[in-house]
Amino acid sequence: MKKSKVGLFFILLALVPVANSQESEAFNQMKKMLGTWEGTISVSDGTVIETTSEFKLISDGATIIEAIVEDGVEMATTYSDKDGELVVKHYCALGTEPIFEPSSVSGSELNLTLISNSGYTEGQDDFVTSITYQYEQSNPDSVIVLSTVSQGSGALSRRGTLSRVQ
Repeated sequence: MKKSKVGLFFILLALVPVANSQESEAFNQMKKMLGTWEGTISVSDGTVIETTSEFKLISDGATIIEAIVEDGVEMATTYSDKDGELVVKHYCALGTEPIFEPSSVSGSELNLTLISNSGYTEGQDDFVTSITYQYEQSNPDSVIVLSTVSQGSGALSRRGTLSRVQ
């Protein structure tokens, strides 16, 4: 009887979902963003946008979801590892869903670039083409988010300055 209880325990233990223990460095960088952030985005066309982002860990720790509001417009972005590499999917108000992967990762910066087979063409489609998170080592409650957007026949540069509020 004792053996069957021990065996049953290990069978049940194997069925319990466990968060990915092989998280990529890029995914761990994104964990720095957990919480609620507020700030402004300065766009190269002179526009200034009020923004709020809430980053939450979901799916038993396997995915980060970002709920974004820019001047009242809601969007979402997911961050998760696939085969040990960060995959980022942005659900954009421009009507596109670009997918990104890290091009470089360091303790103070994470650069995300569009995957090569995205199906989007700059100057033809409206979509985010790149995202960079610049972490301030001395102040973990402050971050700069740089991005570029292909819109119409041109490109816009964006610089977000965010502060953690929760």
